[in-house]
Amino acid sequence: MRRIIIAIAEHYKSNKTAKITQLVQGQYNSVIIHENTPISLHEVNESNILLALNETLQKLALDLNELLSFVNIVLEIDRNTKCSG
Repeated sequence: MRRIIIAIAEHYKSNKTAKITQLVQGQYNSVIIHENTPISLHEVNESNILLALNETLQKLALDLNELLSFVNIVLEIDRNTKCSG
């Protein structure tokens, strides 16, 4: 989780790490139920989340306030029930 917070702060060249930390912690605390099993971002390899996040930040060109207000990090579950961000 720490690497994700740092990556977002570096991407935006921002020192608003408290708000970024709050966003990321909130996303990590979200739980979905898949086939009666609770799953959260804790189940996902952090490197996979970073790759998806970096790609998304580059494609969407959101400013930091838009990211903090409108973006959720969601799980993707493939057919083999491997989780990724």
